[in-house]
Amino acid sequence: MLRPEQLMVSFYDGEGAQDRWEECAKLLQELRGQPNTRFLVYQQQQPPLNVLQRLTEAVRGGRWRVSIVSPSAAMRFVASSFSLIVKDVRFFAPEALDAALDHLQCSPVEKGRVTGCLERLRKA
Repeated sequence: MLRPEQLMVSFYDGEGAQDRWEECAKLLQELRGQPNTRFLVYQQQQPPLNVLQRLTEAVRGGRWRVSIVSPSAAMRFVASSFSLIVKDVRFFAPEALDAALDHLQCSPVEKGRVTGCLERLRKA
């Protein structure tokens, strides 16, 4: 979570992705009362069905701005499903990361912080 921007950056790939998704669902529940939170979710593949169900429960009725970035066509479907529950969810291909950050209304300084954070998460 980048502060003071109130912007959550997450990257899911490889081993441990299931646990990170579970943590994300838990965090979303905790952030329900903070509508100014923005989310950048970078996912290589679709999360497991049980995680999707938990995420759906967590975001239902939320008023967040979310950019989902993924090369996966399955994630495009997930994003379109979430957009029925949360108004400002959009899907972006990896090469459109800048557009994803524009959707989150990131300033140039925020864009730099987010991309730096994303790089650190990719290496972790």
